[in-house]
Amino acid sequence: MAFKKPYYEQDNRTRRDSEGMPLFMAYELFDDWIPDSADPSMLLQLGQRCATAWSVEALPKWRSRVLTAVELLLRISPNDSGKLVEIIIATMESYFAPQKSSYFTIKERLDKEDAEEAEVRFSALFQEYNNKLENVYRHLGTIFAFAKDSAFSNPSTVKSADWWLQQSAKTKISKLDSPVIIGSLPINILVEGYDRHFRNAIAHFRYKCINRELVEMWDVNEKGKETWRAQLFYADCKEKLRNLSLTISVMEAAYFLFAINNAVDLQAARMKMPAPQMDAEERRLVIYEVAHRTYNLDVQDLMDDGSGLVIDAHIIKNHDIPQTSKVYVGGDKWAKSFDVEQRVESIELKRVVFGFLRTLRRNLGTIPSITVSIKDEDGNNAGRVVVDQSQLDFLATANDSAVGVDSLPSVENTIRPVMVKFTHRSRPRRFVPKPPAILTPPEKRIIIP
Repeated sequence: MAFKKPYYEQDNRTRRDSEGMPLFMAYELFDDWIPDSADPSMLLQLGQRCATAWSVEALPKWRSRVLTAVELLLRISPNDSGKLVEIIIATMESYFAPQKSSYFTIKERLDKEDAEEAEVRFSALFQEYNNKLENVYRHLGTIFAFAKDSAFSNPSTVKSADWWLQQSAKTKISKLDSPVIIGSLPINILVEGYDRHFRNAIAHFRYKCINRELVEMWDVNEKGKETWRAQLFYADCKEKLRNLSLTISVMEAAYFLFAINNAVDLQAARMKMPAPQMDAEERRLVIYEVAHRTYNLDVQDLMDDGSGLVIDAHIIKNHDIPQTSKVYVGGDKWAKSFDVEQRVESIELKRVVFGFLRTLRRNLGTIPSITVSIKDEDGNNAGRVVVDQSQLDFLATANDSAVGVDSLPSVENTIRPVMVKFTHRSRPRRFVPKPPAILTPPEKRIIIP
């Protein structure tokens, strides 16, 4: 199957330049929670959620909400820790479809926000709200609804991961809609943005657009009796959507923090589970993202016909240099300065390629064979590696401390001695200016003529 890049792919340089501030914000908000060994790609995604909260001026409370969600995950019963890991993996590995549908509903709302027709404008907003609740929230809520039941000894935790995933958004919301305080906030901060009557009116098309800015909505119960009616401005509906989106970003950020701190356990559990079922588009996305974000390789061509993978990739040019940069943050009457050290590490291409192969095997499951052809930063041939199924299986479980990269079996290995550059940014350090040196004025002398 011919390769097609992800629909949301941007220019390489734009993506690299946009990483600095999200990473800084992740450290600024959650420095005590981020270990030195944190996965860079997860750290970046955590930072992107921080940047989203900052962009809508919700950062202080948002941080407290995230830590409350993490605390909920940490309070599960020890007997359910294995099941929590299983549910987390099952949830996140099937998160592609909700993310994709969310991307398109957001795009459609933005495209139609300036429309003159009231029905066009409101329908796009309602579609995004319904999709975020019934697909995205329903998916992510699985992790936290299970954690809440486990923390309070609910017997439903014995149910399978598939059972939990299939439960409705309303079921998961009912579990999380609790005033019990964990940390500094109640659990029900994980249902902010959900309005039962508003949701029902959208789901059952019980609304009438009055004009471009105003809509009338109503709800009825099972007996057909009206239980709610209200007129809402477009801005009111948009605020409900904003609150629901922030709650989703809270749960995503809590997942990333938990995963960063439990990477070893999650990886070990993942190795024991069968590979997730993916369609062709999902497999392409995994291959592209793993190559680009983790191994600094840009996949140019990909064949995936069931008999094996054939991948052509280029090493992404890295123009970064070791340096210490400054980041300034502040408000109307205050400002802070931080130093961020940037270092550039060069790693042998053969290590990069075999690491890429191992990650693909662990994420995609059994693969008959993989052929990877590489070109260097200047477009010159840098060799290729061919491995069969048994060699991939060995690579997936090989102990790095016992098996060197030169000892790994392969059908063909013509990788040249080329280096791949990776950029690492340190934790931001508060810049403390040195006090000015006190200069002693020269001694005055009186000259008598």
